[in-house]
Amino acid sequence: MSNVDYTSRLEEIQDLASALEGQTSELQEAAALDAGFPVKITSVEVELAVGYLQTMEKEIEWLENGQPYGTVAAIFPYDAPSVMLARLGGSALLTGNRLRFSFSSQTPRTAALIAAMSKPFETFEPVMGQDNRGFGRGCVEDKAVRVLFISGASAVGEAYRSQHSAFDKLFFAGPGGMPAAVVFEDADAQAASRFIVRRAFINGGQYCTTLKKALIHRDLYEEVREQILELTGNLTVGDPFDPETDIGPIRVERTRLILERALDKCSGAR
Repeated sequence: MSNVDYTSRLEEIQDLASALEGQTSELQEAAALDAGFPVKITSVEVELAVGYLQTMEKEIEWLENGQPYGTVAAIFPYDAPSVMLARLGGSALLTGNRLRFSFSSQTPRTAALIAAMSKPFETFEPVMGQDNRGFGRGCVEDKAVRVLFISGASAVGEAYRSQHSAFDKLFFAGPGGMPAAVVFEDADAQAASRFIVRRAFINGGQYCTTLKKALIHRDLYEEVREQILELTGNLTVGDPFDPETDIGPIRVERTRLILERALDKCSGAR
């Protein structure tokens, strides 16, 4: 792609950045109503998305001698869809690919905003109102789709894994996981505790990259444990529209059930 004039592509990318930035308050409201995500977290997501798009010129050097795949497809998760749009949409615009994408059923308001935001971009193809299992199956069967990104629970990834021999696409999966923090013997206990609390409770833990467990060296265990409990107690739980709120209501039913089961198992623990 060394002979490509990237000027117009970079202009489109900046248009996307401006569109996202201009819809910050609307995206905050939609995320709060859809899933209970605090407005301050959505604000950070939009800032990250816009910042990424504004620096995409740096990626051009990696595209030398490359060729577009054609159509890239993705199933957006219900967390951080603006970041997904920036990363996949920005990349598609820069590389001359088409982006076909669907949304989580948990975020109808956010989906409508992003779909409307995508209309000016001819190579964006938002798909609304389709079950993601059907959308994914269609992407697997469509020969024009050469790259497929999915997210969701582990069962979603397993469904595609069982079919992997049936298609010859590049496949990126982000199903549920158990990210861990590892605290070694020589770690700064205070810094480790702050990091764990910050990373474990983003959007009430509703992030694929939030920490789900901590592996702590036995010599630091009690100190780190006590600090984690203290810092967690200082988090603000409440109205997602309050800019001081760290954790809003868990509106997604399946997530609430997971939390309730976990709390039942931990009854009596401190």
